[in-house]
Amino acid sequence: MSKTKAVAVAATLFMLNAYGSLAEQEWPEKEYSCQVVTSSGSQGIVGIQTTTLERAEAVVIGHDAITMLGQNEKAATVIQCVQKYVGERFKDSSFQAFAETLGG
Repeated sequence: MSKTKAVAVAATLFMLNAYGSLAEQEWPEKEYSCQVVTSSGSQGIVGIQTTTLERAEAVVIGHDAITMLGQNEKAATVIQCVQKYVGERFKDSSFQAFAETLGG
């Protein structure tokens, strides 16, 4: 087998192995909606899928948020995260109403 074919075969086997590992990866079962303050000072919402509430609050900073005015901005600080689909609600009733208009 030529060197070029050997490299191609090795690369193909590597890619198949990498794809197989990715396909077997389990995604976290919990989804959270987080009320955030964006870089401009607006309130916004970020949806995130992760393992715990604490992790959601830690990793949401820097993610894209949809503000209450419909703009996309980066999350700067977290006000509150709630787990979706288990009946948790935001403390701020007007923000809860906003979240419900987005399906969260």
